Amino acid sequence: MVRRTTIEIDEELLKRARHALGERTTRATVEEALRRAALASEGQQADRIKRQRDVQLVETARWIEKTEQYWVGGSGAGMALAFTAVLGMIVGGVIIGQTLYSMTQEHRLELATLKALGARSTELAGFVLWQVALLGSIGGAAGFAIALTLKRALAHAGLTVVLSPETIALGSAATLAMCLLASITSLRAVFKVETAQVLR
Repeated sequence: MVRRTTIEIDEELLKRARHALGERTTRATVEEALRRAALASEGQQADRIKRQRDVQLVETARWIEKTEQYWVGGSGAGMALAFTAVLGMIVGGVIIGQTLYSMTQEHRLELATLKALGARSTELAGFVLWQVALLGSIGGAAGFAIALTLKRALAHAGLTVVLSPETIALGSAATLAMCLLASITSLRAVFKVETAQVLR
């Protein structure tokens, strides 16, 4: 790209530059002087980088990637967060499992009555599954609200938390999977309900 500009140049300096560079016109002299200055500056910068072996020049995208890799895999922070998440899922699964099983036992007589009236086991399992869906929805909504609150709080502290659609989808899927796994004991109890319990 060519840019037209007007500048004031010292005549004596221009003569010396024209003589040293061997150019005849002012424009050619200025362009050659700028080109040599740029090359010299770039060469000096490259030499400084070579002397400083611990300095690297990387693009922005690559820098972001290296930073994520360091904090997630290299610093131990990622492992700590992953352990906390897994521990939270285990504790949450145990609590949900106990809650579902307790609710199933409380309604065991009603379930036996429905089975005596001809209800299939899969229909009785719906009693547990709708509770799973309800608990999963409430837990997911509460977790999302807490995440948004923490994101805004950390933003005031100068830290950026990214809640991408992929992260939200993964969290929702993990919550649903945890609830389904926690319901296994309750489902087994439903499938084992005997109609004779109605007569007791």
